[in-house]
Amino acid sequence: MNDYAKARELLGVQTPATNFDDQFIWNYWESLIGDCQHKTGLSPARSGPIFMAHTWRQALGYSFLDVDQDVLAAEQSPRPYQAVKGRLDGEIIRRTLTDQVDEELRRESYRGVTYYSWCKDDVAGCGKGGTVRELTRPRRLAIRDQTLLWAPWTDGIRGMIDAALNETRSLADSGDYRLLARGLDSLNTYTAFFSSHTQGYNRLEDDFANSFPIPENPREYYRQLLSDPPRLLPYTAFATGLGKDRDGFYLVVALAHQSEKTARRNVARLQERLENGISLTDEMPWADKFSRSQIRHEGRLVLTKLYFKQTALVDDGYGNSSIGLWQSFFWRADPLLLHE
Repeated sequence: MNDYAKARELLGVQTPATNFDDQFIWNYWESLIGDCQHKTGLSPARSGPIFMAHTWRQALGYSFLDVDQDVLAAEQSPRPYQAVKGRLDGEIIRRTLTDQVDEELRRESYRGVTYYSWCKDDVAGCGKGGTVRELTRPRRLAIRDQTLLWAPWTDGIRGMIDAALNETRSLADSGDYRLLARGLDSLNTYTAFFSSHTQGYNRLEDDFANSFPIPENPREYYRQLLSDPPRLLPYTAFATGLGKDRDGFYLVVALAHQSEKTARRNVARLQERLENGISLTDEMPWADKFSRSQIRHEGRLVLTKLYFKQTALVDDGYGNSSIGLWQSFFWRADPLLLHE
């Protein structure tokens, strides 16, 4: 999830105008996303590469420059759901699509909502897609006011339309996710990951043994490393995000629990893991990564605010990345949040 509008406010980045030149595009990208070494942590979803902003506007009626928020959700990566909000004009997008000469583009209807369809389900590619490569693959697009719904298959976009019409449940109906979202919002984060795949001991043991094998008995090796107490008590879902204030960039970790009692007990356990634990991906103490921490619980939610020691979010190309740290709980399962 990315909130570009909030990031622009926190980072002092100018909101793109309707008319722009190539130099502005690159300046905007580097200010909002970062360059090769200094990053902001934003990971744009599918709204077109920045160097194709003009092309996307010509083909679809909008581009990344018009986006204020986006969300990407998936149980399996080939089939993600995406929602995009921003300074979008639905009529311009519809008119732009209507004017396209593309034999693969079709207008479909579901529950009275029109959506646009490129390519058949489950094909690798089709047609020419004009000048936008994204449209040479299966894509479905529905327009709801200033929100765009994207999915790469028919049942996916119909499920999103059902959710938009309150005909079915969505992630927004999850009590844990709503709790996590309120917590992250209270700490002014501008980008975040959410997951119900928590860092249980048995799952992480399998993940590390399979993903980072070593010559001799990897399962026993990682079992020993993961056995250091204290583990957290079980929690039901978690989220991490990034924010920035006058003291610098910080990492936010939010944990949802089944009860307030469990959340209260996990405050001390998480503090101990931060003070005494190490990261398994680079074998550095967690305490060496942050200048200070703030941990508290609010009901059944634990909120943690960790300030990076670097004043900027750095990626030096050699794995020394403060920007990658907050994502490591997802992509590399780094076990700061290991629970029983």
